[in-house]
Amino acid sequence: MFTNSDLKNECSRTFYQRGNDLFRMGYVDSLSMLPHEDLEQLVTVRAKVRGSSRNHYEIKLQIDEEMGILDDYTCTCPAYYSYDSMCKHCIAAALAYIAKRGRLEKCDKSVINEAGYTESMETVPARQALFSGGVFVQAKHSRLMQYYDKRSRLSLTQTALKGKVELIPELTVRFNEILVSFRIGADKKYVLKSIPDLVCAAENSTEITYGKQLSFVPVMECFTPEARRLLRFLTAEKAQETSGARYAGYYSYSAAAADKRFISLKQSNIDAFMEALWESPVQVCFQERQTEPWLLKDYDENECKESLSVKGFPGGAVLKGQLPYVTAGIRFFYLWADGCIYRVNREEKEELLAFYQNVGTLGNTQLTIVSEELPTFCREVLPFLEENFQVSKENFNAELYLPPKPEFEIYLDSPEKDMITCRLFAVYGENKYNVYANMSGRAMRDEAAEIRMGQAVAEHFQTYDAVNHRMILDKTEDGLYEFLTVSIGELRNLAQIYISETIRGMQVYAAPKVTVGISLSGDLLEFSVNAEEEKQGNGNGASSGITFTREQLAEILTRYDRKRKYFRLRDGMFVNMEGSGLETLSHIRETLQLTEKELKSGSVLLPKFRALYLDNELRQNIGLHTVKDKNFKSLIRSMKTIEDNDFEVPSSLGNVLREYQKQGFLWIKTLEANGFGGILADEMGLGKTLQVIAFLLSGQEEGEERESLIVCPASLVYNWKTEFERFAPGIRAVTVTGTAKERGELIEKEEKARILITSYDLLKRDSEVYEHKKFACQIIDEAQYIKNHATHAAKAVKAVQAGFKLALTGTPIENRLSELWSIFDYLMPGFLYGYQRFREEWESPIVQQSDADVTGRLRKMVSPFILRRLKRDVLRDLPDKLEETMVAGLTGEQEQLYAAHVQRIRMLLEDKTEAEFNSGKLQILAELTKLRQICCDPALLLEGYEGGSAKLELCLDILKNALDGGHKVLIFSQFTTMLQRIQERLKENGIQYYSLTGAVPKESRARMVEAFNKDNVPVFCISLKAGGTGLNLTAADVVIHYDPWWNISVQNQATDRAHRIGQKQAVNVYKLIAKDTIEEKILKLQEKKSALAEEMLGGEEIKAASFKKEDLLQLLAR
Repeated sequence: MFTNSDLKNECSRTFYQRGNDLFRMGYVDSLSMLPHEDLEQLVTVRAKVRGSSRNHYEIKLQIDEEMGILDDYTCTCPAYYSYDSMCKHCIAAALAYIAKRGRLEKCDKSVINEAGYTESMETVPARQALFSGGVFVQAKHSRLMQYYDKRSRLSLTQTALKGKVELIPELTVRFNEILVSFRIGADKKYVLKSIPDLVCAAENSTEITYGKQLSFVPVMECFTPEARRLLRFLTAEKAQETSGARYAGYYSYSAAAADKRFISLKQSNIDAFMEALWESPVQVCFQERQTEPWLLKDYDENECKESLSVKGFPGGAVLKGQLPYVTAGIRFFYLWADGCIYRVNREEKEELLAFYQNVGTLGNTQLTIVSEELPTFCREVLPFLEENFQVSKENFNAELYLPPKPEFEIYLDSPEKDMITCRLFAVYGENKYNVYANMSGRAMRDEAAEIRMGQAVAEHFQTYDAVNHRMILDKTEDGLYEFLTVSIGELRNLAQIYISETIRGMQVYAAPKVTVGISLSGDLLEFSVNAEEEKQGNGNGASSGITFTREQLAEILTRYDRKRKYFRLRDGMFVNMEGSGLETLSHIRETLQLTEKELKSGSVLLPKFRALYLDNELRQNIGLHTVKDKNFKSLIRSMKTIEDNDFEVPSSLGNVLREYQKQGFLWIKTLEANGFGGILADEMGLGKTLQVIAFLLSGQEEGEERESLIVCPASLVYNWKTEFERFAPGIRAVTVTGTAKERGELIEKEEKARILITSYDLLKRDSEVYEHKKFACQIIDEAQYIKNHATHAAKAVKAVQAGFKLALTGTPIENRLSELWSIFDYLMPGFLYGYQRFREEWESPIVQQSDADVTGRLRKMVSPFILRRLKRDVLRDLPDKLEETMVAGLTGEQEQLYAAHVQRIRMLLEDKTEAEFNSGKLQILAELTKLRQICCDPALLLEGYEGGSAKLELCLDILKNALDGGHKVLIFSQFTTMLQRIQERLKENGIQYYSLTGAVPKESRARMVEAFNKDNVPVFCISLKAGGTGLNLTAADVVIHYDPWWNISVQNQATDRAHRIGQKQAVNVYKLIAKDTIEEKILKLQEKKSALAEEMLGGEEIKAASFKKEDLLQLLAR
């Protein structure tokens, strides 16, 4: 059974008492109890509880009577969401429930309702009526009918008394107790001889007689509103006693009150009584004297200040006053004075209550203070009395007994390197005392002032030296710098400071003001850093000059930790780095990898491609004096005002190019004019090819007779040729095809103003032929093909000589940050330094440590040379791309095969050591591929399998709905065998389709794409790797990704075959996932790994360079 003890375990003592107060004051209304439909031991309790602010709150409790626990509770009060445990309203409702249940059990076969009526019920015991599922319904309806029947009869028979019966309390106040008695009646008042009898009659709805004029059933309707509050208080008091409350003596009767007329008011119940009595005058018999009715008021310190007097005499003083009688409750205490009972909030005036309790109250108070106590009285007690009382003084001057105000002296020394000691002295005239030593001469010292000063000074130090009675700051550079720049100034505001010569020698110098010079000559920048000859020190009041040599400046820039506010020279002196501009120079030094030796030389030669980074860094810091020559300024102006550069869009493309494509054209022209390379990283489908054609065409129209080279995937060679024929038919675009001999003759042929188009594979084979060629421009399409710098393709691309280099890719970073390095190594060798250095100083901090500072520096370096626009930003008229993940649940044989293979891989992994795992990764990856094939269709792996595939059926359902709606569909899979399985089902259903895999010749691809965009064939099955790039398939508006690939950008590229310029319909993209399999983990991995590239480039993902055994086990977890 759920009891009071169980309730106390659910809440704090303070909140229990507050809830108890609300319950005893009768603030719980509309209490109802309903057992659970299936679990009869569970009871749902609902109630309305009035809070201390008079608002009503809805309460719901769920109680397990069998376990004796509170399963759940809710309350609509604001505090419910602020506390981890129950609020006071829930506690009050729980107490009311316990009390009501106790009354039911005590009355055995009676039925109780909220108003207090009781009706005999012969057939249903109270316990059964409460907690038996089937019988409860019968009992509930019986109670309801009996309640209204009884209410109707009592309303007719007691109409004359309705709202007229009063309960008039009378308080008897004695020195050590307060007793409450009552008179009851309407016109005539009777002495209430037994409080328990009244409460019992009210609870049981039985008649009670007090005289000829008052015999009635004491239901709530008969009483006045004031009397109802008091009756609820009395009922709550009795309920506490019945339910085994923790306080004994709720009905504590004095020896003279054996007739049970009195209740004793104690700390536990006085707050509830006073709240019930509030705003009603009360008759008080005070110390055996009958008085006029007393009023209850809230405490007002202006109205309630009592008078005290302090009278001096030789050797001491006397404190006199007429103090009120004081009683304390839990939340309030009460001052009884001059016919008023003042209620005081304990939390706000706890010190005042402590004074009354210690000095004694009631009547004339006289306290003698002897001479030895006068200093403490004047320093500690008298200020409090003057704040809370009206204090008069006679023959008493407090100043005579207060110690003199001390002066304080601080002595600072440095007996060892990087150690500072502090002695604090309080000075009283000719007497001086060490504050951190023993309090000798205590009577003549201001102890409080010394303690406050001692604490204020100690905050600036680390430890206390108990032997030498001093504070110590020891062996911490940060603390020492903070002390010299901040603490000494704050200590000066506290006291007189005496500093040793050693500390005077600890200087904090202002950082040198530096002049930075930048000049441009040809392809080289000259970067110089120089400091002014002399700077003044500003350490701890001293002033001395220092000349910063070039060596010292180089030392500062090389060794400075930007997380600190200072730099410490080798001689121990500090340099204040805040707001100096040296932080920016240190940033530049670290980014450009400048050595201390180079800085000592005064000037450094840098490649021209550092110009934009330097300008960006120096422009943001006004603390640096920067001198730039006109060539440098002209270069920066050209790169930052691309729209104003004097380049003309080819007239034939003026109405073809969109506005953002014209901006891209100008950007490429500006890069070329200034001798830079760049990455055109527009999102797939934004027309990177057209922007490049416009760039090449403009050169021809300007009269340039130059030969250029375009390198692209084999599948795009003829696409480039077709695009030139469409948009620039005047350009001679030549595809490098045929035998090795034919290709060699074509390449070596001297022909001006032509564009060679070759594939990465053929470039690699023909690399020797290209060694002697020099192109005006080299453009690589789908530049992620050279992401691995160690491949033959990457080496072949980088070996080509060209005056201007441009990279096109929608995904500059697919998997690793090093891919970006490889592309820039092609564009501008050395821009991101050597590969090993890049890995150690850039990639590792960014990927493994998420170093935001390094990420920001890299972004500043590369951003001027990357142009990236997203469809959502530039193509407001492009239809929406609606992506949806469709989940297929594995069942039957397919589910069993998947689980068995997962177990096989787990056993394979768990038995391997780390070394064995690292050497056998290819085997593990092959097993993972098999696992993914089972998700697609076990028939890919198991010959003769006929158990079906949940995902294949889902794919066909989506396809059928799309075709019924007149849509054309692209289906992508990385497994060509899966595409064959799909095509078999398409044939069975009479659905026409095209199929594109790596086996399809390049010439056939273009014809197939053109046909799909024009004819009525509704389905195109495409291998993810073979057809994920370079195709324009805008006739389709539904894309199905049958299986997820590790790299989300590969899937995005495939999707953008349909979602690109020319698309008129919204594109629906469906990603098919097998539920509770590795495919779900792949999907989460895709989502998780996009943050870094989003920050660097605006939307690709990145991952660490390797995976561990734990990573794979996590992929296999369900």
